[in-house]
Amino acid sequence: MHRHSLSVIVVCVLGIAALSCVLAQEAPGKTGNGPQTWEYRAVYLLDIIELSQKPSEQTAAIEKQFNQLGQEGWELSLQLNMVAMFKRPKR
Repeated sequence: MHRHSLSVIVVCVLGIAALSCVLAQEAPGKTGNGPQTWEYRAVYLLDIIELSQKPSEQTAAIEKQFNQLGQEGWELSLQLNMVAMFKRPKR
């Protein structure tokens, strides 16, 4: 029984050590122990659409542009009037 308890303790300690190594890995954009750094991109919505388009075409154009930005790692963080602000961890 003593050997079994010791084995369980060793496995638990190794598991905790492995988990803390995974959690200690740096996130993208993180510099050492400092704060997360970001880069930003402003998108003027009237640069994406044409006023002569139907509303459904305008929406499709905006979705296409936003999906492309999402593929590049950008996340919509704020939209004010006709400007959308995106951010992503600094690379």
